Amino acid sequence: IEHLRKTAAQLAEDVHNFAYRLHPSLLEHLGLEAAIRDQVDDFGRRTGLKVQYGQRTVPHALPMDVATCLYRVTQESLQNVLKHAEASEVLVRLLGTATGVGVCIRDDGRGFIPEPAGSISRGLGLISMEERVRLFQGSFRVRSSPGKGTEVHAWVPLSDSPLNRSLDRHSPI
Repeated sequence: IEHLRKTAAQLAEDVHNFAYRLHPSLLEHLGLEAAIRDQVDDFGRRTGLKVQYGQRTVPHALPMDVATCLYRVTQESLQNVLKHAEASEVLVRLLGTATGVGVCIRDDGRGFIPEPAGSISRGLGLISMEERVRLFQGSFRVRSSPGKGTEVHAWVPLSDSPLNRSLDRHSPI
């Protein structure tokens, strides 16, 4: 019975952690910067990898859809580092300007030869990140080469988010 109790407690904790990763309350309540910082800290603890985090001039008030987009890109990129990179160090940077917000995830892992956009052999994770960013008229690129690590860059302009375009259509001219 004690074994079943421990197993059930572990299962409950795993479900809680999974639900949190799907929709972190930090993102909604404290914003993108706090949510990504927490994600980076958790990733470092779970994996034992050396992870550095930096941010610069990130707007406090971001549309939730933009924040979620960049959070998911970071989440998927870190998962790719864990699954494929064989890295020892990771750098996550969150950067904001007056016109947009971007995230860059760089690792020192084994790298790869990137497939061109639209390629059939391109991974689903990369495709979903690119599609997510393009929904916001943003830019997405992956730079990598064998033995030299990988960089994922995602940039979303703030003025072109679907939320802002929707509001613009309904605003009086």
